[in-house]
Order: sequence, then C-alpha cells, then structure tokens
Amino acid sequence: MIIIGCVPAYNEEEKIAPLLVRLKRQVDKIIVCDDGSTDLTFDLSSSFGALVIRHEKNMGKGMALRSLFKAALENDADIVVTIDADGQHDPSEIPALIQPILSGKADVVNGSRLSDTSMPRHRRIGNAFLNNLTKQAAESSSSKEFVKDSQSGFRAYSATVLASLQPLVWGMGIDSQLMAEAFRMGLRVQEVPVSVKYDGNTSTHHPLRHVSDVAISILGDIAYRSPLRYLSVPGTGLTIIGFVMLSILVNYYVTSRYFSLPFAILSFLFLVSGLILFITGLILHAIGRVVDQIDRNMSSLERSSIDLIVRSRPIRSDNILERKTLA
Repeated sequence: MIIIGCVPAYNEEEKIAPLLVRLKRQVDKIIVCDDGSTDLTFDLSSSFGALVIRHEKNMGKGMALRSLFKAALENDADIVVTIDADGQHDPSEIPALIQPILSGKADVVNGSRLSDTSMPRHRRIGNAFLNNLTKQAAESSSSKEFVKDSQSGFRAYSATVLASLQPLVWGMGIDSQLMAEAFRMGLRVQEVPVSVKYDGNTSTHHPLRHVSDVAISILGDIAYRSPLRYLSVPGTGLTIIGFVMLSILVNYYVTSRYFSLPFAILSFLFLVSGLILFITGLILHAIGRVVDQIDRNMSSLERSSIDLIVRSRPIRSDNILERKTLA
C-alpha cells in the first residue's frame, strides 16, 4: 500500500523544510506543488527528495490540489494525505488520520482543529460561519452528520474517490468545495481531532479577506448547484416588486400629474435586476445539467481506470503499523 503526502505550497521557504522532514517519516512519497513561489520553496522541496510540481504563476490552492491529486494517482497512491505547508499540522498524527480508511470505515477523513484550544477566537468565529455555509452547499440537513471543521487542509482521501472529487475552485474555497462535494456524493466521511500550531503568520491572506474569498466561493457554488432556487425565485420576486412599484408610479402620475424620478429609478432597478436574476438562473440551470452530464461521463471513465489500478493493490495496514513503531 502506498501513502502519498500532498503539500500545496506558496512562498513557504521558512516552514516547508521542517515539515518535509517530519512528513517523510509518515508517508511513502511526498509530492509538493510549488504554486508560483518567488522564494526558495521549489529548491528546498527538491533537496528533501520530494517530487515537485511547479506552476509558473500563482494559480491558487484549488489548482495546486488538482495538480497534486493527478500526480498522486499517476504515482499509484492508495491513500492521499493533504497537509498545508505552513507547519500548523503535525505529520505524526497521520496514522490516526488514515486509520478509518485502513479499517474500511471511511472514504474521506477530515482533521478537525476545533478540539485544540490554541485556535484564536477570530478564527473560530470565521470557521463557524464558513462551516454553516459549507453545510448549506453540501445540502446536509443534519448537523450531527456534517463535519465541524470544513476548512481544514489536513485530510486523508482513499484513492478510489479522488477521480470523483475533482477540485473545481481555484482559490482558498477549495477545502469547502471538496467537503461539500463529498457529502453530496454520499461518500463516507469521518472526522478525527488533530492538533494545530499557530506560530507567527500561518496565513498568506488577511483573516477578513480569507473569510470573504471563501464565502464568495461557497455562495457561488450554492448558486451554481441550485440556480432556480437562489437566482430565478428571488429574481421573480424582485420583478413582481418592480412591476407593482411601476404601476403605483403610473397611477400616481395619472391622478396627480406628479412624476417621481427617484421612485421611477428604484422601480426600474428592481425590475431590471429581477429579470437579470431570473434569466441568469434559467441559463445556469440549463448549463448545469449539460455540465453535470459531461462530468458524470468523465468521472465514470476515470473511476473505471483507477479501479483497475486500486483493485490490483489491496490496502494493508501492516507497513503503517511498522512505520509508526519505528517513528
């Protein structure tokens, strides 16, 4: 059985070397995606024996994970572990993270940082907000079954599901997209507690910018998945309000010969914005059905090819236990 550690990295020369040293003890192979770094991230990763994929320019964490997943499958991975390059996660917790997959109880295992009291308060608040949005995107009605830390970058994936979990978001919203997709597909998802370390600046973005970027990404995903509900229905309401306001304006003008320009502009805005939302929802719904059909056909082909590889290499936990003992 082959366990591959996948590390998306952008300008992490100060922290990636210690991470790779500890990660090397827990996995069979390390793949790093240098996402357009301008520092020594590529050189350091290569010097530690990692297979390094290099993006010529910064394309975002989502594209980095897309490249990593593809490379991991090409290198015959049975289990793929994703871990951030900023050093906030402890690679020694990988055996516990992958155990539900080894025992056949999960397809995806999420490392939850919420049990660690070192997480700053503002991060907990932002995480709770984004987690609720992700739950809506996942169309999960039960709070008991959904994960508590959908923003975690410390996860384990069975190779059999990676072809179906293709990253579609370019930026930081990728963790939410993948988790929501896993729940929508009915995959077996478990969550295990992990520690987290916040030494200095472990984020390349300001917290408010990070939350806003991820929230916009999730809302876009929600609108794309249910355009009639979230675009066409509100658009219908705005259009009706616009028509009502316009009729009031005309009636008032007929009776009093007074024309209110501000009221006319407001009526026009409601009417036009409503029509735009309504038509956009219909177009996205039609496009979504075509894209989903294409995705299903492509995923079916990819799953078939991956199943042929994975079935020929049954998962065994003996070498993991041996590695854990040696560490």
